[in-house]
Amino acid sequence: MQTTIFAIVWILCVLAPVTAGPALDPETFCIDMTGIDSAETQTEMNAAAAREYHRADDTLNIVYARIMGEYTANTEFVEAMRNAQRAWIVFRDLHLESIFPGGERGRFWGTIYPTSRYLELAEITWARVMTLYRWISTDTQGYHGSYGCKSAFVD
Repeated sequence: MQTTIFAIVWILCVLAPVTAGPALDPETFCIDMTGIDSAETQTEMNAAAAREYHRADDTLNIVYARIMGEYTANTEFVEAMRNAQRAWIVFRDLHLESIFPGGERGRFWGTIYPTSRYLELAEITWARVMTLYRWISTDTQGYHGSYGCKSAFVD
């Protein structure tokens, strides 16, 4: 009995959000500058930029989880996607280092550094969201051919 209840709770808490989850609108896959533009202090700008990055990162996590859920039967694809995502994270971090080099960024860039860093993170993360979104989109303009068409990867 406990095992059955645990299984039901697990399905509702783990699988349901991955497959259903919040609606995703590609029109929102970009930086919303409203909070930054309306900020009156640097601290408010930093916080607004951080919110934008976290919004992008949260969306990326949702899209990635949906991909992994939809393609779970294709273990080869799942492993390749996992490796690609890990490599993208390394790329993202190195990309940021190339834009903001040096150990004492705050001293060199000043108080605008957090805003600039978060906006760059948001921009590159939204680009990744768009790249991954094609795997779960029903839009025919996504991946084409057997190398990326959904029917070739979903059992």
